[in-house]
Amino acid sequence: MGNAYETYRFDSGYFVLQTDKPHYHPGDIVSGKIFIRCMRPVDAKQIDIEIQGKEKGSWMDIEYIEIIDSEGLRRLQKKDIKRKYRRNIIDHSGILFKFPPQGMIPGDFVIPFQFQLPQGVPATIFIKQEKHSKKLKGFIKYYIRGSLITVKDIPEMGYKQGLVVREKLQDDKIQSRVQQGFKIKTWCCLNKGISSLEIQLNQKIYEPDDKIIIEA
Repeated sequence: MGNAYETYRFDSGYFVLQTDKPHYHPGDIVSGKIFIRCMRPVDAKQIDIEIQGKEKGSWMDIEYIEIIDSEGLRRLQKKDIKRKYRRNIIDHSGILFKFPPQGMIPGDFVIPFQFQLPQGVPATIFIKQEKHSKKLKGFIKYYIRGSLITVKDIPEMGYKQGLVVREKLQDDKIQSRVQQGFKIKTWCCLNKGISSLEIQLNQKIYEPDDKIIIEA
């Protein structure tokens, strides 16, 4: 497992969750593994997995309320209101693995997992515009959490990893071709013809980790 970071080090060992790919699209099969290094016997009962997606936002709004001033006159007073919004996009949990009665013994363990993202879920996003008049803030984020639960139903170890969801690109596999021509002159005025260059890319749109192939 290599060197473990302090973020997933526990009294009884190490626990980390990793997905096989850096990002996924709606409808994709998300797969990964939970790596455990147990340093001492643990009365382990099961490994739980939880998948959550949340949408949250806030912005400043203006309301006008009617008040009576010191002279007894009715007038409208401006009031700044902070609006908030949130909803759960995904909220699933279950038992990934059950331990035998003797629990977990010292050693290294790898437990695979996979699940399907629902079609139509929105892409991961983060917005923070403090300079905007409405002070817009918002995010859509997803995460996977794995937990090792003891026979007393207490989390012994656990790890939470963000899950990046990207919108599925349209026509990303269509080749892109660009052609450009230039007139060639010598001594500022003698025309020597036209030089042209054509470049072809293997795709129109690229995502992180895509391979760019250029043919000229």
